[in-house]
Amino acid sequence: MPTLLALAALALAAGLLVWAAASDFARYRIPNAASLGLAAAFLVFAFSQPDVGFPWLGHLKFGALALALGLLAFVKHLAGGGDGKLFAAVALWAGPERVLPAVLLIALIGGVLAAAQLLAVMQQRARLAGGYRAAGLPPRSAWGSAPVPYGIAIAGGGLYALWGLAAPLI
Repeated sequence: MPTLLALAALALAAGLLVWAAASDFARYRIPNAASLGLAAAFLVFAFSQPDVGFPWLGHLKFGALALALGLLAFVKHLAGGGDGKLFAAVALWAGPERVLPAVLLIALIGGVLAAAQLLAVMQQRARLAGGYRAAGLPPRSAWGSAPVPYGIAIAGGGLYALWGLAAPLI
């Protein structure tokens, strides 16, 4: 039987993921409070599990590895700092059982977001050029100048991980 505390932690985590995604969409910033809140909610969830066999240590390892990868991506200017911290919190929730499908879902959603961003750049360039025929594909240098709110994709992967943990409880 699920504990009310575990369900509350899952609901809080889902709300924090939605908040992080909305903030990244609106301001291209992911609040630190969202990532920290996700980590705290995971600890509440993990310690509320009546099953002694919950693999919380595996979850912690994947969260730490994701934080290291996120920091490396930030240092190399491949991702924002908020993206790395949110990814670490999602990997903490996903753990060894769900991290690979979550990462694949994040990549899929992120690819769709990047393609939509590229289409927006192409449309803007077409308007400035006076029509779609004259515009063509923008140069590669213009693709990277438009930020992609990748927190939306990370939150999507996080919601998948939460669903995997919640499904047996409901």
